[in-house]
Amino acid sequence: RSSRIVVDCPDSAMTEQVAPDVSATGPQEDDALYSMEDVFNLVCKQLYDAPIEDREDRREQLLRTRFRLPLNRVRIGPSEKHGMGVFATRRIAADDIVTMYPGDALRFYPSLADGGMGQERSEVLFGDHVPEELRSDDQVMTKYRPFTYDVDGMYALVGLPDLVADLAYAGHMVNDASTCSAAPEDRERYRKQSVTDCNATFEGLLDAAVAVVASKPIAEGEEVLVAYGPEY
Repeated sequence: RSSRIVVDCPDSAMTEQVAPDVSATGPQEDDALYSMEDVFNLVCKQLYDAPIEDREDRREQLLRTRFRLPLNRVRIGPSEKHGMGVFATRRIAADDIVTMYPGDALRFYPSLADGGMGQERSEVLFGDHVPEELRSDDQVMTKYRPFTYDVDGMYALVGLPDLVADLAYAGHMVNDASTCSAAPEDRERYRKQSVTDCNATFEGLLDAAVAVVASKPIAEGEEVLVAYGPEY
């Protein structure tokens, strides 16, 4: 259920020095001009600064890093859809970045002694910013499983619902615009309702970060809604 932005990494992104602040826990002031291009340039610079033989390790590190970003466009509050949800605090234009999906934990397939891979993403890595008391592999695999986003064939991001102070990384709290039962005939209804009601989508950045992007204009106070897919 992921989509990707595929563009060339600009030269400017390779020279700008940007360092993550993994101790950041609170929101920053919003920069209205901060865009998807800015986030892409940041991710691109961090990824391609690594030697080619180290880039897969760097990608894994980036997936579980929270950068200090000037994104403060949403709030978290009670939702009529399900539990808590994410709401715009100002008008957000179509194609603008809304927030990021955090990788507070990564689930991935274990390597086997015979060189193969395990059948389930049962291995867990936590971001450096995650407090020790929240580092539970068991809860990542059970309690927090609904807060998982599948990045690619290897990694899945897990956002921890206890870490919501930084509104630049509120993507794990975004609700689905619809629900879908196990009945095959319900899938078409889900698809149609998703097209009508969704106002945002997930966009992968070089498989090293995931952003929530407005797919249509989102009004101030409107809930941000995506489609996770009928299997979710």
